[in-house]
Amino acid sequence: MYRGSLEELLEVIRLYDLEDDIRIHRGLIEETLPPLLEEEKALSFSLVYIDTDLFFSTQLILRSLHPRLVKGGAFVLDEWNDPMYPGEGVAANEFLNEYSEFYEAEALPHTRQPSMVLRRIK
Repeated sequence: MYRGSLEELLEVIRLYDLEDDIRIHRGLIEETLPPLLEEEKALSFSLVYIDTDLFFSTQLILRSLHPRLVKGGAFVLDEWNDPMYPGEGVAANEFLNEYSEFYEAEALPHTRQPSMVLRRIK
């Protein structure tokens, strides 16, 4: 139902003088993430903000980036346990069932969405 504006995003990037620090990969995450990870073998992450709302894309992100998330790094899910968008929460819960030893889960109170942080502990 929501479609973002690339031009608005580029304006914000220019406003904060971040043109040299940000690369935009347009397209579906299912089509853009696997080739990026294949091309950039040394790429690692300290913060991954997940705002896809959907099961498959959330599952793909969590499973694909788990090996590249540094200790102390975090996945942030913005619609975890949201009844309107159950896919993200279902994917996160399945991921935690398999990888719980690696993460500490923390619900974020006082946020607009039922957000959760998965902080990598090992």
